[in-house]
Amino acid sequence: MKHLFAAVLFCAAAAYAQDGYHKINASQIVTGTMQPIDWYKESITPVSFPAGYGYTTLSSVWQNQIPLFWLGGLNFYRPAYYAGPGWAPQLSPAAVQPYAAASQVATTTTVQNNLTTYYSDPYLVRAAVDFPNPDAVDARVSNGTAFANFSYRINALNTYGNTQDYFLTFPVPKATRIYTVPYSLSSAGDYNGGTYSYVNPKFVSSTNAIDVYVDGLPVYSSAGFFDHARTYANAFQKLETSFGQQIFDPNVLIYLGKIPAGGSFTVDLVIRAEATADSSTCGTTYLTGYSGNKLEYNCLDMNERISIPESGSGISFKVFSMVLN
Repeated sequence: MKHLFAAVLFCAAAAYAQDGYHKINASQIVTGTMQPIDWYKESITPVSFPAGYGYTTLSSVWQNQIPLFWLGGLNFYRPAYYAGPGWAPQLSPAAVQPYAAASQVATTTTVQNNLTTYYSDPYLVRAAVDFPNPDAVDARVSNGTAFANFSYRINALNTYGNTQDYFLTFPVPKATRIYTVPYSLSSAGDYNGGTYSYVNPKFVSSTNAIDVYVDGLPVYSSAGFFDHARTYANAFQKLETSFGQQIFDPNVLIYLGKIPAGGSFTVDLVIRAEATADSSTCGTTYLTGYSGNKLEYNCLDMNERISIPESGSGISFKVFSMVLN
């Protein structure tokens, strides 16, 4: 029954916003039975963090760079890179922190005959899971494709000997999108700061997504999409859409339901960032000065970045239980 009702209940689950927590009753998705929850009683009842937990993290990053001659030669595809223990999760006595991983091609600076040539973007393409400082899933492209994925799994087991009410809590991951179009700047030193002309990228798209699953069924989901289609004639023309739960509270609290003694379940947090661009033409800015001349290539910069919920140097994605009669 829980599989039959999961999709409907995911959209219709009761949600309340108070005390900085967006509250969701996902008990029917998890247990197959809708169980009422007294949120006030939950807020004043002591909680327990059982020892019967296993934790697993898995990070994967992938970047495919379109060959570019303006970087001084051809650059080629890099295969996927994985970090962390393989799926499925392994029991561990302590939380396993996120694995950092990165695949990237940095832009270069050259100096020749009193001319310094450099790029406005630090990377041609970058796919990364950054942790602990900064802590984010990052996909950034000037021309090419980047994909980054972070997964965190909790394998929970009720070892108390009685039925427990289980909850999941975490800070809301924040998605940040930066879209900078290529441009040329002429007469940079004149009274009005120069004249800008913009280059229309051929194609740009990006995605950010945050999903939480319990035993493979969705209890929380949020996604954002960006598209600059090949048919767009204006460099700034774009289509941005959002799906899922758009939450304004800083935290989420999900009621998972009553789990009997000996019962178990898995909770997965999956964060994904993707970016793709076909934009091999950059604009330029030429500057002259006593210390030498400078030529800057002003290229497309598309960056999707999603924060990993963290607390100090660890991840903040926690299951706890209590007894609500």
